[in-house]
Amino acid sequence: MGQFTQIWDNTPDISPKFEEMINGDKNIKVFVNGFEYKDGYDKIPLNAHDEIVIVSGSVPPTLPKSYEFNGL
Repeated sequence: MGQFTQIWDNTPDISPKFEEMINGDKNIKVFVNGFEYKDGYDKIPLNAHDEIVIVSGSVPPTLPKSYEFNGL
């Protein structure tokens, strides 16, 4: 996910930058397959069929843990 966020941050006209959101005063949390990932978003591997949720503010009571990809 680190490469994804680098592209986000280096794409013109995208605001705010992902790095600013994570390190700023916004309450950003990242979840992978329903579990909070606390070891640094940039270290999250992008594996096939993982559910990655980026939450700004209050965490909803339920988060997606999986998705049926119709045999993929």
